[in-house]
Amino acid sequence: MLILPYIEQEKLYNQFHLDEPWDSPHNLPLLDQMPSTYAVRSWRVKPPPNTTYFQVFVGKGTPFEPGRIVTLNDFHRGPSETLLFVEAANPVPWTKPEDIPYDPDAPLPQLGGVFPDIMRSATADGFRKTFKKPLDESEIRAMITID
Repeated sequence: MLILPYIEQEKLYNQFHLDEPWDSPHNLPLLDQMPSTYAVRSWRVKPPPNTTYFQVFVGKGTPFEPGRIVTLNDFHRGPSETLLFVEAANPVPWTKPEDIPYDPDAPLPQLGGVFPDIMRSATADGFRKTFKKPLDESEIRAMITID
C-alpha cells in the first residue's frame, strides 16, 4: 500500500487511514479499489477477489528489514541484482501487511504460486525478472538481501 503514490495512485493512498489497521471499518472497503498493478493476469489461476500474489521479503538483510531505512546507495550489488517484489505461493488481501518472512538460516519460503514452471518478480530498479522452476536457491537468496 505504501507504494501507491509511486504507481500513480496517490488519490487512493490518501483515502487510507494509516493510523488504523488494514481491516478497520474505514480501510476495509478500500480493498475493492485494488489497482491493476497488484492483479494476477493468468487464465490458469483465479485468486480470491482483491488479493495479490506479489509480496516483499522482510527480515535480516532485506530491503524491508524492520527498522532499516534503505536508499539506492545501500544496494551493494546494485538495484538490478536485488529482488523487491516476488510472486509468493499464496495470495493475500492486497492491503494486508503480510509479507514473506526471510531468515538466511531457514529454508527458503515457498514462492511462485501462479504458474507451475516460473516465478515472476521485480528488481529494485523496477525491471521484471522471471525465474524458471525449480528455483536456484542460491541465486534467489543472493538477490533477496541488499548486502
